[in-house]
Amino acid sequence: MNDDRAARVGDPSQRGARRPAPDEGQGLVGVFTGASLDLVKIVAAIAMVAAHANEMLLHNAWRPLWDFGRLAFPLFSFALACNLLRGAKAPGYLQMFLLLGALAQPFYAAAFASDQADTLFTLAAGAAIAIFLRQLGPLIQHGVFAAGIAVAFTPWIPAQAGVDGGIAAMLFPAAVLLALEGRRIHIFWLLLLLVSLNSFREMTPSDILLTSLRTAFLCLLVLLAAAALRRQPRILLRYALQASIPRILRS
Repeated sequence: MNDDRAARVGDPSQRGARRPAPDEGQGLVGVFTGASLDLVKIVAAIAMVAAHANEMLLHNAWRPLWDFGRLAFPLFSFALACNLLRGAKAPGYLQMFLLLGALAQPFYAAAFASDQADTLFTLAAGAAIAIFLRQLGPLIQHGVFAAGIAVAFTPWIPAQAGVDGGIAAMLFPAAVLLALEGRRIHIFWLLLLLVSLNSFREMTPSDILLTSLRTAFLCLLVLLAAAALRRQPRILLRYALQASIPRILRS
């Protein structure tokens, strides 16, 4: 009887121990925890700083630095999707992005003389859309992605207005999340959205395609390198990267 009671109560030595999240250790998302996901975030932050420095100091004159900067948003979106799939609480997650976005907006507007909302607002919108679409059926998901892609590639619609990256950037985290969840058909939308993110009026179609392929390839290399750190302890303090983002945006 005592054994049964102990089984119900649990081993006292295990009380208070952290229980692993349901998705940790399972599938691809389980690979990117601790140091592996931290490395993805660090590379994304470095790429963001590189892109901003190239724009402000060199006026995007150095193409390799610009190409490297294209990795920032896809990698941040990947980290966001991993956290959501592991059970991050949506209200707190969105609140964090919105608060940091509000803090960073004056620096972003001053640095780039822009009236658009900064990337943190884009990620907040992307997280909200990802959470919403995840609850819907596949047909509605495909319809939303198809409509978004159509708008993003329509030349007379200012689809990149409002927030940094526009509608393609707001849909991108949802495509990443659904693809990571095992819905591989969404990789098709993911690739089209990546092409849209790398589409600029001054670029030729071949340049857009090559830039998108290069970005995808380099992101995969980063993820492979990060996967080698699987099960290693974190290398960043919690929220250290988020706290540095306003400074990064000003750099």
